[in-house]
Amino acid sequence: MEETQGTPETPEKRKEPTAIVVRNGSTFTTRLKDEHGRFISRKKNKFTDAKELKKAMHKVFTSAEADVHGNLIKGGKAKWQKVLEALIDTASYVGDEVALEDGTTKVVKDPKLAMAQVQAAKLLIQQFIGKEPVAPEEIDAMKTAGIKVVVVQAPELMNKESQPERKEHPTVPSFLEAEVIQQN
Repeated sequence: MEETQGTPETPEKRKEPTAIVVRNGSTFTTRLKDEHGRFISRKKNKFTDAKELKKAMHKVFTSAEADVHGNLIKGGKAKWQKVLEALIDTASYVGDEVALEDGTTKVVKDPKLAMAQVQAAKLLIQQFIGKEPVAPEEIDAMKTAGIKVVVVQAPELMNKESQPERKEHPTVPSFLEAEVIQQN
């Protein structure tokens, strides 16, 4: 038995694909080739369509509350529950109480906060009650909001023969009594 000395065998590392610019008619496109010279496809984005994005968002929103180490917290809320509570708090917020000089208090409401409350209320209603039906006037407006094609036909001419182009001579002002006029 013969002992072989050397380095232990390591699997070969895969080479990165090579990008090649290919002329396609008058345009140029970038293609990828692997180490054997075959064309390969690019890696697709993780969220190529709306269904995959919806699945990922669903997974995030339904996940339970966890601590720093990733352990689930007993009685913890899911993220969708926290978002819903925040929306409800925003929609039902009354305002800040401010003490006046005479000892009374007054509720002060910020106009931006009022707009945020309206948007939060709209979102809650849309998600849990349903989207409000579209009025027939709005449907008609959407139909006519697109591009209109108008065909204008040439008018009928009384005299269909074309007239030769006339060259008009420059007019001479009445106060000028010169015989020769030159233009530069």
